Amino acid sequence: ETQPVNNYGYPEPGIQSPTARQVIAKDFLVSDETWEDICNSGDVDYIVIGSGFTALAFIEQTLKQDPKKKIICLERGDFWLPDHFQNLPLPFKYTLGGPSETFPFSLSRLTYESTVKFVHGSTPFFGGRSTFWSAWSPTPTPDLMREWPSSMLKVAGNSDSEFFKRARALLKVTPADEIGPPYANLQVEINERLKNVKGKIPSATDAYPAPMAVGAVAQSTTIRFTKFSTPGALLALYEQQQDRVKNKTGSALLLATNTAVQYLVTELGFPLIPKAGDDDIPVRFVRSDRGPDLPIRPNTKLYSAPAHFRMRLYFSIASPGTGTDYRRRRTDSDRAFPSHVVGRVRRSAFTSLDPEKLEISAEYIAGLASNGLQYHIQVTGVSSPDPHQDAEDAARFCPDYAAGCYP
Repeated sequence: ETQPVNNYGYPEPGIQSPTARQVIAKDFLVSDETWEDICNSGDVDYIVIGSGFTALAFIEQTLKQDPKKKIICLERGDFWLPDHFQNLPLPFKYTLGGPSETFPFSLSRLTYESTVKFVHGSTPFFGGRSTFWSAWSPTPTPDLMREWPSSMLKVAGNSDSEFFKRARALLKVTPADEIGPPYANLQVEINERLKNVKGKIPSATDAYPAPMAVGAVAQSTTIRFTKFSTPGALLALYEQQQDRVKNKTGSALLLATNTAVQYLVTELGFPLIPKAGDDDIPVRFVRSDRGPDLPIRPNTKLYSAPAHFRMRLYFSIASPGTGTDYRRRRTDSDRAFPSHVVGRVRRSAFTSLDPEKLEISAEYIAGLASNGLQYHIQVTGVSSPDPHQDAEDAARFCPDYAAGCYP
């Protein structure tokens, strides 16, 4: 008779080399058997491709409106970091870049040989780039949303819209001057000096304490800033839905990792039916490297959430057996070029710094140059009476480690 995997060593030793995936999959991830059942039945309401911010936002809002919706989230990579890398011990800084960043596109020679050189890629793991982002979360005004779709401007045409209120609530966006230590006296002084920046920088349009997305923290803790990322939030939604399943008030949220979507198949057979350039093309099934194909029923909705790629791109829809590749061009684009400037200021230039504690500040400046180009300045300040002693805390609580002013 077959013994259970976890038999406590009775009557013989159990598995001695479980993988990290086996451990997490047991409680949270779709098994191969469950995947085959889903592919055979197609019994899902929504298929979400990706597990980053937009995936979380869509899933959270959908389940809030109707907990009985059946959702499956497809992530091409494995489960890796459980949280933002800055919330982990300092050596995890080495995971930034390198193999953790992939470039699923062809870079043109024109870009590669220019001063721009490259554009950032994606993070192919559960949570996507949310485990590496800066947490800066300013709300754009309409004049900063140039070339955004008119439908988006209609919904989110002002910073007080319901759309942005819900977005800030989801990410737990908090102004730096409301976070608390280590954002203390230095934050107050920096904000005081920059709040009238328009008089010193003519093109500046606004300056205020940086709004940053913070992770969940206990009310009793003295540290109020941990960076928000989606793995924990998605697993919390999974747990929430499991409780609803037990109470018969909702459907399970399904999370499938190591499921790289290869094609959104639109047509079968010959010849291919011509489509007008602006016609919607229904997807018949999703083909991934996991196999078998996941069929899409007439009432199933497909949500693609590759939020990181807001550059000008092409979206390919392939039809099997035809050798034809349809390309639909997106006209909305988001191109940004960062520059990092580091400087040092004597502590004596500030009047109320704590002489014994680390202090950090984060200020946001928005501007519109005379040529119509927009710019954003993230001003990070760090005051440390003992740089070596404070190194780990500074790296953990700095708004953006990659662009931080700390050595």
